[in-house]
Amino acid sequence: MLTVEDNKKFDWRNISLADCLKGNAMDTHYTAKIYYKLLEELQTKKLETLYERLISPATMIFRDMEYDGLLIDQNKLKELKVDILAKLQMLEGKLKSCKGLPPDVNFSSSHHLVLTLFSLERSTAGEWTINEQYGFGLYPFAKTEKGQPQTNEETMVQLRDMVNEEYRRRTK
Repeated sequence: MLTVEDNKKFDWRNISLADCLKGNAMDTHYTAKIYYKLLEELQTKKLETLYERLISPATMIFRDMEYDGLLIDQNKLKELKVDILAKLQMLEGKLKSCKGLPPDVNFSSSHHLVLTLFSLERSTAGEWTINEQYGFGLYPFAKTEKGQPQTNEETMVQLRDMVNEEYRRRTK
């Protein structure tokens, strides 16, 4: 493995044969080490067949996709955008009609999400208090460094899964 200070400024045409051989030998050595480590993991997890039948043959397809790019039907993409936005508006409308939520709630606002999902408001003193007249009163299991309930995608997915699980449990 040949390491140089600035790859773009390095004069690759005039590299010495000894340095070139050493770099190639190191590349080969580390590539083989990685290969055997990955092979061992595939064997341990019994994924060799999956790799040989699906992943390995698809590698060339992925390479071609990366090199050539993908053709995107712009009209279909615009159609999908309109459909998704319409569905989003319909779902937001249903949420806004829930008891305890004002019609002007903004689901794009972290503040409104915290208030809506967890029924929590920050007081003027900076303390989080429960507003029993507002929102769904869910438990905020993840918080930011500043103590605010998190509303990032990962937390929202976990929250959705918890609500779905509770719903299934109650409707059995």
